[in-house]
Formats: sequence, structure tokens, C-alpha cells
Amino acid sequence: MRIGAVIGPDQKTIVPLPDGPIIRVRDTENNITEDYPNPAYTAETHRRPTAAKALVDHHVDVVLTVPGSFCSPSHKIARQGGIAFWPVESGSTWQEVGAEGEPPPAAVIDALPLSELMKQNLASIKYYWNRRRNSSSTR
Repeated sequence: MRIGAVIGPDQKTIVPLPDGPIIRVRDTENNITEDYPNPAYTAETHRRPTAAKALVDHHVDVVLTVPGSFCSPSHKIARQGGIAFWPVESGSTWQEVGAEGEPPPAAVIDALPLSELMKQNLASIKYYWNRRRNSSSTR
């Protein structure tokens, strides 16, 4: 199993997807942890979806997530990429929850509740609506 999280500038705190420069991934089979640059950290737009794509690209199975990490589009990307979610409290550190062992089975969920998703602003909603409408009209 590969457990991932976005890590803040302090290099230890788990933060929302666009708020940290590091994507940390630990393979529980060989207990190797690797840090990768988070492309969403410096992105101007589509930051949460960019981070979700990076998690999928790094073959993460379970992502540690604090409230407000995912928006609807990034949540969809993660779910379609086969990622499950391990919700943790804001301020949790990698050392506290992600550094060793596997997640407790009861802690991992297939989808986050809507109340955990970051609300999108009107411009973002309009962008994704137009994108979806345009893609369906070209089929």
C-alpha cells in the first residue's frame, strides 16, 4: 500500500492539497518514504486538481487528508484514480499518523462527505461547467 499526503513548508504538517510544497509517499511494503515536489504549490490555477493528479501519478492508494483539502473536481480525480481517503484533524503531522504502519481499516473511506470538500468559487464552477458542456457537445 502507498500512503500519501501533502506536507506543509515546515516539512512535517499535513496540509490541504495546494498548500504544501511536498507530496510525501510511503510504501508500506518496503517502508520507503519519498518526497516529491507538489506541482500545485506554485500553480496559478486548478491547484487542487493538479495535486490530485500528482497523487494518482505517484500511485497513491490512500491519502491522508485534512478538512478543506479536496474540492469536487480534485475529489473526482482522486476517486477515479483509485485513491481512498484517510481523514485526519487539521494540524496533524506525518510523524503522528503517516510515518509507520498501515491505516486502521475503519479510518479509510472511499469518498469524503460533501461537508469536507472545499467550496468552489463562482469562476471555478463556471469553468468546470463550460468544460463539461463543451466536451459533451464534441461527442
